[in-house]
Amino acid sequence: MISRRDFGMMLVGAALFHMVSHMIIGWMGMLPLQFGPILLTEQLNMIAIVASALLAFGLFWWARKA
Repeated sequence: MISRRDFGMMLVGAALFHMVSHMIIGWMGMLPLQFGPILLTEQLNMIAIVASALLAFGLFWWARKA
C-alpha cells in the first residue's frame, strides 16, 4: 500500500517535470505554439511555469506533513 507521503512526493515530481518541460519549450524558441484552440504564448507559458512551481511547493509542504 502506498502512503499519502509517497503519493504526494510522486505528484511533486510530476509538477516539477511539468514546470521543467515548459521552461524547455520557452528556451528552445518554440513559442507561440498552437494546440488546437489553445495558443501558447510566452505570457501563458510563464503562467504555467509559475503555477507548476507553486503547485509543487504546496504538494511538497502537504507531503511532508503527511
